[in-house]
Amino acid sequence: MITIYDSADMAHVLSKPIDHNLKAILLERLELLADFSEWDLADLAHFIIVEPRDSIDAIARELGVNPLVNIVDNAHYPQPSFEPSFEFCIARIGYFDLTFALCDSGLGLCLLVPDREGVVPQLLELCREYATP
Repeated sequence: MITIYDSADMAHVLSKPIDHNLKAILLERLELLADFSEWDLADLAHFIIVEPRDSIDAIARELGVNPLVNIVDNAHYPQPSFEPSFEFCIARIGYFDLTFALCDSGLGLCLLVPDREGVVPQLLELCREYATP
């Protein structure tokens, strides 16, 4: 798992050889946040990038919530009553981009899930079901 909590983390990740689709997503997100340049990234968004073999428990610990469980009624995916706790899920090339707004502070949590083998199958199913193109 790769975590980005602030501008220094982002610069470090972007300076490394990473998947070009992941890099494009991160740069696009930075561009969207450019209007808030008086703030550090730490005050705006945290990014959690899932890697193959990351467990759902590890993802939930890092994110602060389990993406497979609704934070209001505790419904679990794929129960018929399940509604996701994320604001939206966007299908991107090679990744799913899930955004969570879990508090009123304005801080967003961005979970980037690679669409590839080795990722928690149930998480991929959730992403595929709820993703918008």
